[in-house]
Amino acid sequence: MMELSPEKKRVVGLPVGQTGRVLAGPGTGKTRVLVARYLKFVLEDRIAPDRLLALTFTKKAAGEMQKRIFEGILECKDDELLRQLYGAWIMNFHQFAFRVIKENAPSFEIDPDIGIATEVERLRICRVVGEAFEGGRVAGMPEAFESDMPSPKKLGPLFDKAMKIILKARDMLWTTDTLLKNIHSDDTPEYRRFVETVIAVWNAYESELRRRSLIDFGDMIRIVVDKLQGNEQLRNHYGGRFEHILVDEFQDTSIVQNEMLRLLSGGDFSRVTVVGDDKQSIYRWRDACVDNLRNFEGETYHLKTNYRSTQDILDLAHRFIIEDTYFKPLATEIELGADRGASKAPICVFHPPDGAEDSVAAEAKALGAWVASLTGLLPKKDVPFAHYRNAPDRVDFGDIAILMRTLKASSGLPLYEAELHRLRIPFAIVGGVSALEDRVLELFKNILRLLIYPDDIASFLSIVEAKPYSLPDGALRELFTAAGKNASVVELLNEKTLSQVG
Repeated sequence: MMELSPEKKRVVGLPVGQTGRVLAGPGTGKTRVLVARYLKFVLEDRIAPDRLLALTFTKKAAGEMQKRIFEGILECKDDELLRQLYGAWIMNFHQFAFRVIKENAPSFEIDPDIGIATEVERLRICRVVGEAFEGGRVAGMPEAFESDMPSPKKLGPLFDKAMKIILKARDMLWTTDTLLKNIHSDDTPEYRRFVETVIAVWNAYESELRRRSLIDFGDMIRIVVDKLQGNEQLRNHYGGRFEHILVDEFQDTSIVQNEMLRLLSGGDFSRVTVVGDDKQSIYRWRDACVDNLRNFEGETYHLKTNYRSTQDILDLAHRFIIEDTYFKPLATEIELGADRGASKAPICVFHPPDGAEDSVAAEAKALGAWVASLTGLLPKKDVPFAHYRNAPDRVDFGDIAILMRTLKASSGLPLYEAELHRLRIPFAIVGGVSALEDRVLELFKNILRLLIYPDDIASFLSIVEAKPYSLPDGALRELFTAAGKNASVVELLNEKTLSQVG
């Protein structure tokens, strides 16, 4: 077993049947605790890996957790246990849901070969449905809509608004029936028409997913939750399948993920250990609900030793965090201590002056001055900010990194570049692929898939709907009509079918 601090040993040693909530700040070893608890279950309590469920939020984090667990078993030289790990339930929420769907596809009335829509594919489906919407070809639109038809310029924003509502509603476990039930007798005709429009777009979106034999990320967990809620036998099967459930980064779970966990644990979160940091929730744009962690009922444990940062950085962060009214009464509980102690490098926090017309430009100027003073380009006596005069004597350009939230013009990148150029500071911008490169790579991937799997209808549709082909929805409909609803790619492209389409 790995070496653990006393505060971690306390959590790892909890009984199998005990529910626990571990609140841990960044760099305190959250995942290490879960891995050690998992290893304790399989090595000391002799619980088979297929009787444990370890969940986290991202695929990368799940892979890291799986790697650490494998390494722990390898150290023990237990070959039989190592073989059992290949069937272990160590994954993110979506992987788990997809595995449950695959296991129960016939009873769920789902094609066992169903695929998962990538984000690019989902956006492409939205484009297809959006074009049908703007062309008046979405079934189920309100009959009275024609008398009050929005202008063409407003149809696109109306569709985008409808899709935002749909995706949010699906993540909240709503259905089209839920929307209908929220229409009241005193609502205006315009509001009723809008709700009916949202429902029509919702049905068209899901119909397009089914036509391509795909489910999206929201579908995966929603389908499992729906089946668990409506099927007592299934609920009992999965509720009794795992002797303990371990969840990492619990602050990033959504309402629907939290509901799935509740159902899997017998309805009361028993036999569950969750680990998270209620001071951060970086996936709120994907409906992460930090209240899942804050309101989780279970014995609470704190990890308060940070192994990543120096004490002055932790103190600075703590100073800002406790300004939040939620954390002010918890100031002592959430304060972290650094295992590494303090650092010699100065820390500078810059705030644009009150009343500054362009705060981003002010930040760019301050950043340029900071780098210039660090590298010796700017004499300390000329540094416009007094705090900068405490900088080290000299730092090389190659030892400085400027981290930005996003490399877009809206983030102020051009202003930062201009200031660095003005001060003659050498720099290089390192970023991900552009949107155009992303589309080209996606097209190339689908072409390769189609070469390997000639009957992959999803890849075929992705290719013909992308540039330079961009087949319109009407042409695709004619193609499928000529070849038959369930036609293979070969049948779609044979000479007889193409001659019928013309």
